[in-house]
Amino acid sequence: MDHLQGVVLSGNSPQRAVPGLGRVVPGLGRAVPGLLLVGLVVVVPAVVLTTYAFRDTTFLGVGPGPTLDQFRKLVDQPTFWNLTPRTIGVGLIVGSVVTLLSFVMAYGIRFRFSRRAGRRIFAVVIAAGIASFLVRIFAWGTVLNANGLVNQVLMKLGIIDNPFEPLFYSPLAVVITMVYLYLPIGIAIMFGALQDIDQFSVEAGRDLGAGRWRIALQLVAPQAVGAITTCLVLTTVLASADYVTPQLVGGTKGIMIGVAIRDRALSGADLPGAAATTIAFLLALAVVLAVVALLIRVCRLLVRPLAPIANRAATRAARHAPRWMERVSLSRAATILLAFYLILPTVVVFVFSFNSARTLGLPWQGFTTRWYPDVVSRPGFGESLRTSLLVAIVASAAATMVGGAMASAATRTGPRTRRLIQAAALLPFVVPGILIGLGLMIAADASPMVPGYSMTVVAHVVLLLPVVMAVLLTRLMSLNPEFVPAARDLGARQTVAFRTITFPLILPSVLAAFVLCFTISMDEVFVTVFTIGSSTTLPIWILSQARVGFDPGLNALGVMLVTATVVLPLVIYGVARLGTRLLGHRGPAESEGAELS
Repeated sequence: MDHLQGVVLSGNSPQRAVPGLGRVVPGLGRAVPGLLLVGLVVVVPAVVLTTYAFRDTTFLGVGPGPTLDQFRKLVDQPTFWNLTPRTIGVGLIVGSVVTLLSFVMAYGIRFRFSRRAGRRIFAVVIAAGIASFLVRIFAWGTVLNANGLVNQVLMKLGIIDNPFEPLFYSPLAVVITMVYLYLPIGIAIMFGALQDIDQFSVEAGRDLGAGRWRIALQLVAPQAVGAITTCLVLTTVLASADYVTPQLVGGTKGIMIGVAIRDRALSGADLPGAAATTIAFLLALAVVLAVVALLIRVCRLLVRPLAPIANRAATRAARHAPRWMERVSLSRAATILLAFYLILPTVVVFVFSFNSARTLGLPWQGFTTRWYPDVVSRPGFGESLRTSLLVAIVASAAATMVGGAMASAATRTGPRTRRLIQAAALLPFVVPGILIGLGLMIAADASPMVPGYSMTVVAHVVLLLPVVMAVLLTRLMSLNPEFVPAARDLGARQTVAFRTITFPLILPSVLAAFVLCFTISMDEVFVTVFTIGSSTTLPIWILSQARVGFDPGLNALGVMLVTATVVLPLVIYGVARLGTRLLGHRGPAESEGAELS
């Protein structure tokens, strides 16, 4: 088919086209709706938010500008100077711990387990990542509170006499919970990078006498330094911008800047002040991350001259090390422990949802199922559930179509245009949710838009585009590129070729993208708080219930949500596999022939 490059098929007649134009223009045309949505939901609100930071706050709302009054107020505001270092410090700690544990677990999955066992462990990681965000937060409430599993076990062992107070409603609880929340993201990033490392290079290192530690640190880690930096920066940003976790498990001692920004915008109705605080905090975070990136670069430059010294020291240490150290795989044990770490809170939530006690945790007072009907019958539950289902269904369907068009566009363009489309689709995932949500709220204040159902749906569509792109682009890139041109040569129209060949092949991926989008949309809270207006969704209703205090009813609701997020994908996957097998009996060629006839 090389002789057909630069030729555009119109019906059955080939026509000469401008070189490269046939690849770029159609792709960009399909990606335009998605690019416009990203611009309207992410870029434009960010610009409007920046302009509001230079406006004054008046009794009637927003005053004129430009002015630096908001930033002058921040200089004299002790709260900003207290919360900003704490927030960035917690973010760096969480990012560093997540990056370290992600490398260890990804290394163990990739090199210390068989392919089948590795896939199963990675499936556990993905399942933990897509489980309800709020459920995972108050799962740690059950584990860490005064009557929780950790305190009770430590008291039974005689290590402590009274519950360890810093374990809950403290910065320590915030760090522990955030590490658990963002660890699946870090593992996914690191595992994807380690997939590109050749297994034979690791075996060659072993044949040359390198131990496991030297292989991991001197062979694998340098090849994954890009993923390590990405994981550190991304998880630090996500943890620093998280305002839900500190509110639920941090208490007054663990509050972070995101909580103050949200309260200033929603409760205080001070949009310019909230915008200025957000801009100032993001600038401070950017400076800190730039310093961290510079330190990583300096360390990489120092590695080369210090490598021979490290090699000689490692060789001497290996000679004197006990033989059992080479037989025991610490990465394998760490991977298993981390898998249990990801599963444990969900198991605890499931068990204690049947505890008849009115308080979370131990002691166990008896088996009951009354918490399930109790939480479902609470005021506001039914309305919030209906709103969430409606938003999730509409947003997931729209995101699948728009994201599918962007993925198709990316496969029809050159490498540079493909990277542009991928970067635009990934932007909503990289930008902190509080910035997108606050920006949309301020954009609505500056325009005739009204926060509510429509704005929330549009915001969710953009937030889900990275998921759709990640699922469908991989599948489309793996298809045989000769199928569709062959159908066009046989006289099939573009729509017929897509309906009979491409769509049946990507149908399982389309369903998987829709299910993932539905699960994520049902759980989204960071942006929805700012866009839903006077309505409420299920995550916001859960958040309001958790503010009053954790109770066993939330455990019961958590079990129902986690079960839904696990059972629904399995059902959809089974249906997709069955449909694929039925289509497989006919095959793309037979389906195409039947359609053409």
